Amino acid sequence: MRHRLLTASLLAVASVMLIAVPATAAPPGRTASVSITDNGGCSFTVTYAWKGFSGAGLEAEVAIGYTEYDTHFFLAWTRTANKSGSEGSASATFTLTGATEEPRPFFGHGNLFSSSNKYLSGLKAVRDAAAISGHLEPQACGSDVSVS
Repeated sequence: MRHRLLTASLLAVASVMLIAVPATAAPPGRTASVSITDNGGCSFTVTYAWKGFSGAGLEAEVAIGYTEYDTHFFLAWTRTANKSGSEGSASATFTLTGATEEPRPFFGHGNLFSSSNKYLSGLKAVRDAAAISGHLEPQACGSDVSVS
């Protein structure tokens, strides 16, 4: 009986903590957003904007991907160097060509990175800076990507 009471008490406390403390709340004043625009002809412009982060000499990444089976797949990405964390934006146009694939719901993604010798890539993601757009209606495009 004592064991059941202890287990019930722990579950009740854990439940209250889950409700009262959101796990992914970004600090106040930090925002990041991404939009994706369908330019027609399997050409998409992804724009990433952010505000309220610290650091200078950051790299802003803009990417295009699609979702299949609840998993995000990235087709291509590009990075722009020497960005300030306090406020900025980056955009790229991705044109998908080649053999037509099954229709896919495309999305845009953005993130900020700082230099770090602790990682193989030499980059470390800036905390809370990642953002993803909503999905476009599924479109049949190729998987060869050019970026401009």
